[in-house]
Amino acid sequence: MSDDETIAMLKARREEEIMRPAGLHDDAEPKWSDSHWIVDHLKDKQLGAAIEAMQAKIDTGTWKKTGLPGAGSKAIAGGELQRLRQARERLARELIRIEKRESTLENADATSRTDSGVAQAPGPSRRTYRMKSISW
Repeated sequence: MSDDETIAMLKARREEEIMRPAGLHDDAEPKWSDSHWIVDHLKDKQLGAAIEAMQAKIDTGTWKKTGLPGAGSKAIAGGELQRLRQARERLARELIRIEKRESTLENADATSRTDSGVAQAPGPSRRTYRMKSISW
C-alpha cells in the first residue's frame, strides 16, 4: 500500500472507531464480512483480500491467492547470504581489534616486568586472522 492509501485507511478507521449514540451513525449497518464494503468504506485493501481468502477457504476448502506474489526463495537466500557475510566481516574486524588490544596489554605488562627486573615469561601463541575478500 502506498502512503496515501495508508493515510486514507487510517482516517476511515478512526471515523469508524468513534462511539456515537444510536441513530447518529452515517451509514447503514456495517457489513464486516463483505470484502467490497471493507475496501470501499474502510479503504483497507489488505483486510478485504484477507476476508476474500478466508471466505474462499470456508467455501471451497482451499486458499485463494490474493495480492502480489511474494519474494522468491532466491531473493530471500541472497539477502540472508549478504547479512551473513556482513556479520563475518564484523567478527573479523572485532577479532583484529581484540588482538591489538591484547598486544598492547602484553607489551605494557612486558615493559613493567623488564623494568622491575623480573624475567619475562613468553606470551601466548599469536593467532592470525585474515578477512576473506568478498567480491559483489
